[in-house]
Amino acid sequence: MNSGRGMKKWMPFAALPEHQIYMNRMMKDMEKVHKPELSESQKEEINTVLSMLKPGDVIKISYYDDGFVRKEKAEFIKLDLYCKAIILKNKKILFSNLLSLEL
Repeated sequence: MNSGRGMKKWMPFAALPEHQIYMNRMMKDMEKVHKPELSESQKEEINTVLSMLKPGDVIKISYYDDGFVRKEKAEFIKLDLYCKAIILKNKKILFSNLLSLEL
């Protein structure tokens, strides 16, 4: 089956600034993934680690963020049970977006 030229046919238009911005946005949108579903055991593991956290702990966290899975190390500050979020030194992540958590 012929796969065609795909996105290559639009590359000559990338010379124009407006088209370059549009092409970059479109390419980034093509890289997005659907949010992974967690099994019950993965949810229990996250809950276990959340219950053991103390302020100042450095954790490895994997989370879903607007179509992308992000992984990073960050310093834990506190849990915000009212907003259902974990507060890190540089950001706030909702519990519903957590994919994995390690001490």
